[in-house]
Amino acid sequence: MARTSTAASPPPRSLPPKPVVPGVTGAHILVVDDLADMRDLLAGTLVAQGYRVQVADRAEVALKAARRSVPDLIVSDWMMPGQTGPQMVEELRQDARLEHVPVILLTARSGAESKLEATLCGADAFLGKPFDEAELLAQVHNLLRLKAREHEVTALNQRLVEQVLTRCLPPALLEGVLSGETSFSQSPELRQVTVLSARLEGFELQLRSLPAERSGTMLNDYLDLVSRMAFDHQGTLAHFAADRINVLFGAPEPLPEDAALRAALRCAADMQERIGSLAEGWVHGGLGRATLCIGVHSGEALVGTFGSELRAEYTAIGPAVAMAEKLAQVASPGSVTMTSDSADGLPSGISSKAGQLVLQGEADPIPLACLSAGAAGLLAEASRRTGSD
Repeated sequence: MARTSTAASPPPRSLPPKPVVPGVTGAHILVVDDLADMRDLLAGTLVAQGYRVQVADRAEVALKAARRSVPDLIVSDWMMPGQTGPQMVEELRQDARLEHVPVILLTARSGAESKLEATLCGADAFLGKPFDEAELLAQVHNLLRLKAREHEVTALNQRLVEQVLTRCLPPALLEGVLSGETSFSQSPELRQVTVLSARLEGFELQLRSLPAERSGTMLNDYLDLVSRMAFDHQGTLAHFAADRINVLFGAPEPLPEDAALRAALRCAADMQERIGSLAEGWVHGGLGRATLCIGVHSGEALVGTFGSELRAEYTAIGPAVAMAEKLAQVASPGSVTMTSDSADGLPSGISSKAGQLVLQGEADPIPLACLSAGAAGLLAEASRRTGSD
């Protein structure tokens, strides 16, 4: 039976651990019981096995102690003054920091109804009093081992997510996502985005004529440059295959459509400017000549993580992506091509007409435009005036 007392509850005290037995983790266990003899018996049994033990004489004291320092496991009596053990477990399960702490309930009560009540309140194990020391230690060991495995899986998943995100997100956005300040959903969702698609005109010819090592060097130089430029403009690397690379603006962090378009165009203009010196180095090094063709398009795309357990990537699929890739395919070497509809919303002098695109199955051709010389400076100035950076 629970012992009643009108005296103020003493603060939880920690018992000094004995030398840790080999193979024991030294986990932090909180023992809760209103009977001093039972607290000391439980604590002594656990300390003898190398665990770090903290004790409390009632549920309310235990909850405060757990919130100050989250334990690895709680062993609690069922009937106590104030909150009962099951009531304490229910409160634990409503606390985001404590909901995963395993709990063993001890009670002199027996029978199926008590075990069912313990399970329904969220307890992980149920032991009768007087408890069997070997059974208690086995339950403690098993629950701690299970929790350790859950932590390993969580840590592994976190590392995998970080590896995926590091490859596709710019550093500033990556930091916000990992810290929780920026939301990031891997589940595919329909988003309004701007897609920049770039391809290296002339690379296929170099691939056929150059030794594999030299064409690989050329490709890596190119991908390194455009990836860094994408990150500099806060773009998200969505996909690359051979000499084609796609960059998203407006995902995972939403951007107004005009801001996303201008960011993509500034990035494209800077890519074209920087690729020139790189291409000159290729020619001087005997790698041949290649130029950059870029298409930019805004529209809807399905954005998220696609793939399987074996391989997955954060990318985008849909009409906006297909159109940007088509624009890159028809773009003149060294140009940045978009539809006239996209160009119509830009300040004067940034774009010029660039012919028409005829899509298979479509009766009406699509008017095209391309960035004018000096567009990068005009776009930067327009962004400063509108604050759309």
